[in-house]
Amino acid sequence: MKEWMVIGKMVGSHGVKGELKVKPLTDDPRRFEELDGIWTENKGIYKYHDISAVRYHKQQVLLTLLDITDRNASDLLVGHNLAVPRNDSVTLREDEFFIDDLIGMQVIDLNAREIGTVKDILTTTGTVDTVEIALKTKEKKIYVPFRKLYFKSWDFEKHTLLAEIPEDFFRL
Repeated sequence: MKEWMVIGKMVGSHGVKGELKVKPLTDDPRRFEELDGIWTENKGIYKYHDISAVRYHKQQVLLTLLDITDRNASDLLVGHNLAVPRNDSVTLREDEFFIDDLIGMQVIDLNAREIGTVKDILTTTGTVDTVEIALKTKEKKIYVPFRKLYFKSWDFEKHTLLAEIPEDFFRL
């Protein structure tokens, strides 16, 4: 399992005092209010920043970091991920998991044959998440609603996702 959990992406600066405009990548954007600090990540390098203020604007989180005091400094962080160590992540209920843990899992059918690899989980407000699978046998991707109807079980230790996907999905 991954050591770090990405909970946001720095998408821009807000104002001239270095406030960060963050796209939240978490089910609960208010989670940022519970943090004393955040780690920025770029190309595998992490740096800790103390948080001094959190507020919201449209669908974004606006963060003020103690060591980022002007727009030039915040502009340098555009494109960086915002992460927390896994042990600081939220507690999950039964049958809940982090999307990051699904990425890269092998998708196998009920006969233990490999279908492909999870490339992404597409999320949209108010609808079912969709699993993007890169097929093993073709240079093609399929998109399957993330429902127990299609995905029967998952094994994080073996890094596999057991699926029963109708043939129609492969013909689209």
